[in-house]
Amino acid sequence: MERLPYIIILVIITLLIFISVRLSPPKTIAYGSNKVFHYNILGNYILFQSYLVFILFTVFRLIDEGYGGIDAMAYKLYFIGSEGTWIESLNFQNYEFGYATMIWLVRNFTDDYKVVLFLIYTALFLMLVKYAKYMTRNISTLFSLFLLLALIINSFNTTRVIIAVFIGLMVYILIYKEKYVKAVILSLFALSIHISSVILLPMIAISMMLRKKMSFTRLIIWVLLTTILAFISINVVETIIGNGKYYVYINYKEGIALQTYLIIFIVFLLSVYKYRELIEINSFNKTLITILPLAFVIIPLQLKYSILYRMLLYFLPIVYTLIPSLLKAYSVRNFNSIYYAPIKIGLITYLVLKIYIFINVELASAGLPYVNVLFD
Repeated sequence: MERLPYIIILVIITLLIFISVRLSPPKTIAYGSNKVFHYNILGNYILFQSYLVFILFTVFRLIDEGYGGIDAMAYKLYFIGSEGTWIESLNFQNYEFGYATMIWLVRNFTDDYKVVLFLIYTALFLMLVKYAKYMTRNISTLFSLFLLLALIINSFNTTRVIIAVFIGLMVYILIYKEKYVKAVILSLFALSIHISSVILLPMIAISMMLRKKMSFTRLIIWVLLTTILAFISINVVETIIGNGKYYVYINYKEGIALQTYLIIFIVFLLSVYKYRELIEINSFNKTLITILPLAFVIIPLQLKYSILYRMLLYFLPIVYTLIPSLLKAYSVRNFNSIYYAPIKIGLITYLVLKIYIFINVELASAGLPYVNVLFD
């Protein structure tokens, strides 16, 4: 029963966003097109309703000891203490420059923490909707949207990294549009929110190198070189983490996320095998397939510092986005259909299991039970 409010709200918001997107199909999904997606009046109305539900649920939750998320109270106390000069605010807590500056600016106008929550969750909602416009649109996309919303619920605990992850989604769109300068600028902004977003920079670099002609041989070579560089850079990472505000992560024990790397590997192989079909289904998939294998660059770093598993969060939305396209690509009715059935069952099972894990495990860190200050 404690989890029921989360489940109901997430299902409602997922359905509303999905319906609003389906009401206005994209004018084009051609690669390199500068056209944008347009919402009709009904679609906008439904989208606004989902936004209201989302804001009421996220902004007006009770944040206190034992409520609102494991680290939610720490973020609230940081906001309360961020008065005084800008320098004093930066030194008050070990948060990145961009996030600390945003909190300081808001604190100088108000002492109501709900203003911060409103700004954060409005931004997250808008980024989610913008990203949803580029996703393949079939029924299985409902599962993917639900899991993207689940990431936002996880922000009740890990606020900064989830903000950075969703900024990363905007970077993927800019890479797709070949707006690399803007992508770098946005990546640097994400880096000022959470250091884990440094992974966005090699994504941009590899996409630029392969923008003219996709070559899986070149892609694998670049990934291998970057992985070697990751091994070499362990000492640099150790210097960064071992000094200053990140030293607390040295003894953080979480274990390497083998199951996540496995699903990333499987999705990448399936995508390579059906590469042409996936591009025909949605040309945005080309960008996602190109940057997906960079997840393996994290392995040597995570073996040393398990806290760096958070970099994998930037690849989960890519997996969630590719799966609906994969299900469509492997649904072709021919003599291979019988062999494709286990693939489709496996992919759907993964999405269902991720939702199950979120509801039964991850929700605990979001704060149980949920209490809304407007209706308490």
